[in-house]
Amino acid sequence: MPRRLTAVLALTSLSAMLLLLSACDSTGKISNPISNPLESIAGDWTVDQIGGQDVAGMLPAGARLPNLTIGRDGSVNGFGGVNRFTSSLNLDKLTEGVFDLSPAAATRMAGPPEAMAVESSLFEAIGNTTGFGLDGDRMHLKRDDSTLVQLRRSAGG
Repeated sequence: MPRRLTAVLALTSLSAMLLLLSACDSTGKISNPISNPLESIAGDWTVDQIGGQDVAGMLPAGARLPNLTIGRDGSVNGFGGVNRFTSSLNLDKLTEGVFDLSPAAATRMAGPPEAMAVESSLFEAIGNTTGFGLDGDRMHLKRDDSTLVQLRRSAGG
């Protein structure tokens, strides 16, 4: 793919991600409320699945998996597959079980087409997320009853 076209696709993906993340204001709630949700989800997470698809299988061998870190202050930072991003959780909504991120800032690098596709899918899924659930060392970002993104707590996270 020509470098210029790759850069245009990267900017398009980033623009779509920022638009979707800024639109996260639905009222989806988790079915099993967590007494201290921020404390429960704070830490490092690796993205295992997007839309039910195994992320490692979508990327070239040896590629770094997307991840995110949720700080105890509600900050969210991560790596989408090509670019780094930063955002923050709406803590008032989080206590109601709503997973609502502020508009994100991200780098604008181009990368391998497979990694760009994963990143675009991840950002779109996060943008559509309204709730979350925990199951052991797994976190499920959800919309209604559907899991959009499955994350695994990273070692030491």
